[in-house]
Amino acid sequence: TEYSTIDVIGNAKLSFNDLILAEDRELINEKINIALGNRESFEVNYRIRTASDKIKFVLEKGVGVYSEENVVIALEGFITDITEIKGAEVALKLNEEYLKSVFKGATDVAFVTTDIGGEKTKVLGFSPGAEELFGYAAEEIIGKDVAVLHPKEIVETFPDLQKKLIDGQSIEARETKLIHKSGKSISSLFSIHPLFDNYGKTIGGLGVAIDISSRKKVENALKESEQVNRSITDSVADAIISIDSKGIVKSWNLAAARIFGLSSEEMINNSVDKIVPKGFLSAHKNGLARLDKGGHERLMGKTVELL
Repeated sequence: TEYSTIDVIGNAKLSFNDLILAEDRELINEKINIALGNRESFEVNYRIRTASDKIKFVLEKGVGVYSEENVVIALEGFITDITEIKGAEVALKLNEEYLKSVFKGATDVAFVTTDIGGEKTKVLGFSPGAEELFGYAAEEIIGKDVAVLHPKEIVETFPDLQKKLIDGQSIEARETKLIHKSGKSISSLFSIHPLFDNYGKTIGGLGVAIDISSRKKVENALKESEQVNRSITDSVADAIISIDSKGIVKSWNLAAARIFGLSSEEMINNSVDKIVPKGFLSAHKNGLARLDKGGHERLMGKTVELL
């Protein structure tokens, strides 16, 4: 309160009731009187104005002390400053309001907000994109443990992840698996970021996930296609070589290695000039430049001597 005990004891200069903001005073007095009338303990929080005119939030818990005639003669209990806690609650609410506006506009990205520091990490916010990705309705999952969205091996790392968030660190985006309501795993790009209150203290986490299942399917299909193509090219007796527009070797089959005496490791990502006779180098480079500009090849079907 920033007042000395001399100012308040015996209401010398003012009573404690005078410190309570007028708009809070009537309500808390009513709550306390109801509790005392029922001989019950009470718990109220309200605002006070300090000697330096600052507003603070306080929590008061107490019980009545009664005379033999059942008349309240005193109150026993304690009052503690909860301004920082209230600030965190307000900041989290503002964060949630801001995030809700973002949530609504990004249906292809999943946003999940959580609390932090408890035995279980509870889901506090669940965007439309998260509903689409995970298959849960927001009302189903809010308040539940966020662990249901992650595989066991990731859940085991939660203590380390929480420590990083509490220290204000983000967990950068990385490919991982998430768990759909049906139990199937989802290939995702996933990152986590701390949410702060007005004092810079971490009060929660924001998980951001993008479904990359389709991309992974394409990547896997390309890998399978490359493996098939490689097995075909490696089974033929002729040298098969592919280069880019700059003459850099991109593929080099087993027959090419046998014929030219150079392994794929020696040739891939190196210039094909290594196997072009010096007398043909100028024409070779001119031909590449012509093709790069959309021209036509001139050697198709012709026999050319190489090294």
